Amino acid sequence: MTKNHNLRRNHYFVRLCKGGLLLSLVTLFMTACAGDGYDDELFVSPVTNSQLTSPELTKDCFSTQMATDGSERIVVTWSVVLGAGGYEYAAYNVDDPTNPIELTKGIADGVSFSFPKAEDTKYEVKVRTLGNEKLNNT
Repeated sequence: MTKNHNLRRNHYFVRLCKGGLLLSLVTLFMTACAGDGYDDELFVSPVTNSQLTSPELTKDCFSTQMATDGSERIVVTWSVVLGAGGYEYAAYNVDDPTNPIELTKGIADGVSFSFPKAEDTKYEVKVRTLGNEKLNNT
């Protein structure tokens, strides 16, 4: 075999490898894009026409998280209540029980919220399940 023939054969081999690699990447990309569509797949709660209960908060529901600025936050998490339309939450500083100070209050679509932590402070935290009109849950 001549040197020219070997160069031509190597050139075709490299082109074939590049084409195969490109085809593989396009196929992988198309497969990944097709797999993340959830248009027709929605979770529907099996709980309907019910009186829902609010989550029970235990010591395990509370954790401390360090922020990047060095401050600490208290993170409150709870278990999902099936059929709920969301959760109403509030946190208070109750160092003076006769005059609680509201720290945060709101409505959560998820199952957690957080608020800044202060040293030597007593807190009161409330979480209440909200009804879901679509499922006729109260």
